[in-house]
Amino acid sequence: MRNNRFVTLYIDATSIKLLVMKGKTVSAWAVLSLEPGLMKDGVITDTDKLASELKEFLRFHHVEGKKTIVGLSGTHCFYRVMTLPVLKADILNEAVQREAEGLLPVALDELYTSWQILSRSKTELTIFFVAYPRNATDALLTTLQKAETKPHSMDLAPLALARVTDRDTAVIMDVRPSEADIVIMVKGVPELIRSLPLPAENASPEDRLAIVRDELQRTIKFYNSSKVDSPLAEDAPIYVTGEASSYLETHPSFLEDTGHQVLPLKSPLPSLDGFNDTHYMVNIGLALKSIRLSKRQEFLATNLNIIPAVYLPKPKSLAKMFIIPVLLLGIGLSYMMLKQVQDTAAENALIESQLNAASKTLEKRQAERRKLREEISKLEKEVSLLEKTKKKVSAAEKAFPVRHEVINGNLAVAMESRPEQVSNTLISCSLDLLKLEGTSPTEAEILLYADTLQRSNRFSDLIIDVIERIVEQVPEEETGDEEESGGEEESGGEEETGGEEETTIEYMEFKLILESRR
Repeated sequence: MRNNRFVTLYIDATSIKLLVMKGKTVSAWAVLSLEPGLMKDGVITDTDKLASELKEFLRFHHVEGKKTIVGLSGTHCFYRVMTLPVLKADILNEAVQREAEGLLPVALDELYTSWQILSRSKTELTIFFVAYPRNATDALLTTLQKAETKPHSMDLAPLALARVTDRDTAVIMDVRPSEADIVIMVKGVPELIRSLPLPAENASPEDRLAIVRDELQRTIKFYNSSKVDSPLAEDAPIYVTGEASSYLETHPSFLEDTGHQVLPLKSPLPSLDGFNDTHYMVNIGLALKSIRLSKRQEFLATNLNIIPAVYLPKPKSLAKMFIIPVLLLGIGLSYMMLKQVQDTAAENALIESQLNAASKTLEKRQAERRKLREEISKLEKEVSLLEKTKKKVSAAEKAFPVRHEVINGNLAVAMESRPEQVSNTLISCSLDLLKLEGTSPTEAEILLYADTLQRSNRFSDLIIDVIERIVEQVPEEETGDEEESGGEEESGGEEETGGEEETTIEYMEFKLILESRR
């Protein structure tokens, strides 16, 4: 391969994507579909088999694996922007690792880490920090070694996508058959990144897009709730690529409810005819790590090489080449080194003191961040509860006219259908049921009442729950006039000694239950 040529590789659960660069131009591209099961949850499961397929794939396309840039899936990766006090270079890495221990939900021994200073003031450093799974990284680099491919640089897929944008503040959404990435970049810094696996099998592109669309809305909402004083700018566009880009062409209203302009993400690289950049956007972002376009401004503030140190080429040992001169020089310097022991011990004590002071500052900030995360979590729960309440109220408002018409109509029919001789003692009406209780001189009037209600076509079912004959003995009402009553009072109000006469009355009690027709 010539010096001005290099390749980018990206491997996910469904394919290997290859992009060949000649200078600043895309000169070749290819994709190799993989059988299911070679990668699971972002980790290559059979490095030997995949290495064999990759080696044959590169050989078929006449590509050597020397100058290669590789992409790693963003699944199960963590990204943080942290602020630390200004420290000496020899203790800064340890301070970053200590800060990360308090921020990450996973133990550091399960992760590789990389970081970059974004800005510095007289007292503080702003650092972009990433942590990515050891098992996925080891499996990928082992596969490349077995395929005789030596990557000289590696980056995470979401960061590669962010490198393609032509704005310093934007949202990027890439939907691929087995995974998707969402990046919110503000002033060149990836502030919030979501990477999620997708069901590659038995799922249509529409199903995958629906999942990612919901996740995009949640991500923007979460970012704005955590940045109340500086939410995402309304003019920040949403760039889409992959399956989302082709879907946008046929469904222009896709994502319009986000409130942001939605645009396809375009490659800034010149290419040969027939190149469909939307399916190689991660590879394009990887290529932009090594080239600079004269008329294009670079907006992404980070450019990490996340190859772990254990996989980097080891420099040749000068000691083996010049062992005798080194031994002689060592003997000559021994005396000078002994004199410096005390100075070195004093300097180490000073460094330890600075590190302890930095640790206290970090612990304080970790406590503040934990408190802030708890408050954010509480606010998210309150927002979720309010949304549920809003949905219930909205549903009730929509159902109210229907309930009003059904209940009022049923009550009107119940009153209009009632025979004159029938009296109601109880009317209970809901959306589904109408319950009527009352009395009637005869059973025929009750049956007539029930038949009239049934024929009104407002009820799907009618149950005559009770028809019962009631016989009661009641006192006969007195017929005396007011003068007789007054005479009795003047004669001393003597108590009556005879019993009151009783009369017998008969009537029918009934209970009707009617089920509303809707």
